[in-house]
Amino acid sequence: MNRLQELVRDARLLVVDDNPVNVALLEEMLDDEGYTDVTGVTDPTQAVALFAAQPFDLVLCDIRMPGMDGHEVIRRLRALVGEDAFLPVIVMTAQTDSQTRLQALQAGVRDFITKPFDRTETLYRIRNTLEVELLWRERSDHAEALERLVAERTAELHAREAHLSGILRNAADIIVTADAEGRIRQFNPAAEQTFHIGAAEAAGLPLATFLGEGWTPRVGTLETMARRSDASIFPLEASLATMEIDGAPWVILIGRDVTKRKLAEEEMAFLARHDPITELPNRTALITRLTTMIDEGRGGLALYVAIQGLRRIGDTLGHAVAEKVLRAAGERLEEASGGRAVVGAWGAADFLVLCENMDGVCDYSADSGQDLATALREAIEEPFHVDGNELVLDCRIGVSRFPEHGALAPRVVQRAGLAVFAGRVRGDAGVTVFHAEMEEAIGRRHVLERELRHAVERGQLRLLYQPKIDLASGRVAGMEALVRWQHPELGLVSPAQFIPVAEDTGVIVAIGDWVMTEACRQTRIWHDAGHTDLVVAVNVSGRQFRVHDLTRRVRAAIDGAGLTPSCLEVEITESAVMSDVADAVRMLGEWRDMGASVAIDDFGTGYSSLGTLRQLPLSTLKIDQSFVRHMPDRAADRAVARTIVDLARALDLNVVAEGIETEEHAAVLRDLGCDLGQGYLYARPLPPADFLDFVSGRVPA
Repeated sequence: MNRLQELVRDARLLVVDDNPVNVALLEEMLDDEGYTDVTGVTDPTQAVALFAAQPFDLVLCDIRMPGMDGHEVIRRLRALVGEDAFLPVIVMTAQTDSQTRLQALQAGVRDFITKPFDRTETLYRIRNTLEVELLWRERSDHAEALERLVAERTAELHAREAHLSGILRNAADIIVTADAEGRIRQFNPAAEQTFHIGAAEAAGLPLATFLGEGWTPRVGTLETMARRSDASIFPLEASLATMEIDGAPWVILIGRDVTKRKLAEEEMAFLARHDPITELPNRTALITRLTTMIDEGRGGLALYVAIQGLRRIGDTLGHAVAEKVLRAAGERLEEASGGRAVVGAWGAADFLVLCENMDGVCDYSADSGQDLATALREAIEEPFHVDGNELVLDCRIGVSRFPEHGALAPRVVQRAGLAVFAGRVRGDAGVTVFHAEMEEAIGRRHVLERELRHAVERGQLRLLYQPKIDLASGRVAGMEALVRWQHPELGLVSPAQFIPVAEDTGVIVAIGDWVMTEACRQTRIWHDAGHTDLVVAVNVSGRQFRVHDLTRRVRAAIDGAGLTPSCLEVEITESAVMSDVADAVRMLGEWRDMGASVAIDDFGTGYSSLGTLRQLPLSTLKIDQSFVRHMPDRAADRAVARTIVDLARALDLNVVAEGIETEEHAAVLRDLGCDLGQGYLYARPLPPADFLDFVSGRVPA
């Protein structure tokens, strides 16, 4: 580690953000990177006080904070360090508007970090800013040392020359002295090494030989492209001062080759406009480009490409492989666009493609958007071969048109992204073009999402119970618990509407816990009322089935109600079981050992095999209502039902038929040997009180 790297690692850093999660995230990130002195605060007033007590080398400051926002913090820090001093501040913001950035730049901040944080980019910006500040400080220190040196010279020429010679020999910086005519008198070893010429050879040459013909002696700082003896050029940053020797003015130059710093600045400027992994234009550059297109009246297409499968690759093969795949995906998109579009990186696994309608290249009023999107999708879905692995990605693409779908660039992109989301919700094949109705539909869905998150805690959920009838005796053998959502403003929300939303958002886990607990509690009440033979069936969704501690949750519901486990039957779909058969065998075995029974719901609609069924510790198969509905007049449906009953008998399982609406349905199922049935012939799903009346009044056939 060189000296500059040591200075960077030992720099004092202050993180200011009212969100403690962001502070902790940055502290951990910086600690992992090796920074040794990081202070994090959530109070901007405390941050200013800490800086006033002992200045920090760099401040990472949020813009939006209560009480004192980031702009005020920057203003106070500027007052502490002085108007002309280096202000060591990087702004952290989720805002991308130019006014916020301009205001911060006018205050003298050094850089921006966009939220959410990209680790690589964030660390790179912090390191670059610290290196620039430390190099600047070092140069300023050298200039101040020079000024002090000049001020402290004694009248003794020999003492001054001896002192200067020591500096010349030992300084790491370039030190050159010249007489009043600008001819070189002294050239230290650092100058010899930098300019590729010895001191003796340089003596007497005009300083302009190395600084350019346009150079004129002046006191202050100098930034120029200097010339070596071999005519190669490099960026030189120097301080110039005058001193008097034997009554004659001399010029003394102290400087350094700042090639590395300039390259770092260029790289920082590149990264400010490009994604660090793919090196494609980043979000900032894309918005700028799209804004220009719109402002200049050039219409076109924005295609939002959402890549699916990268996280899986990163989790299984490592992030290095995932990054290679991401870079390759970007290259494929550029190739597939045929050079007629701008391809950029929008997010961690998202790309944005801008196709301009110019000279008929991209006719956004025709089907070219769909055609281009299809070409992009096909390019992404071709297998990738990385490090000996064949890897497959999926993608969804949303298409919006500008300016038709927005006069502002962010709006155009947002609507393309909205099309991706709408396509996923609707189950589109992969390419979805935005239309205005999507916003209303997505808006309704967002309302459902927001309200559904509070439905359990606000007591808006209800359970109805549909009786299960013993087809041979007519008695009520049990019931299926079915959840309903009664919203105070939306009214009764159909399960067909809110269950998919609950699955997508994960709220189904909390709803499932409530349903299991409430169903067990109500069943215990009916047992206490004398109906001890009732068995309650509770549905478990595919999302719930993947919860690692589901068995514990089921056990807690049973124990909390004081219910016998054999009075609970858990219903799960074929597709949930087939997604991970080994895990299903394990979990269903735990429920069987507990004493609960398990039913496969909607049997016959999935892809389970006889071999799979024999592995599963089941008690019941449920014939889906789609087969029951047309049994009387469709021989094929009767054959399916008969096969399911025969299969259940072979595996020693019970059979329940759903959707029995007529006596004819019931008669056919009885003849087939089906055990239990449920449907509107007997009763619709009933509230608890009505269900109890139904059970009490039911006379066995």
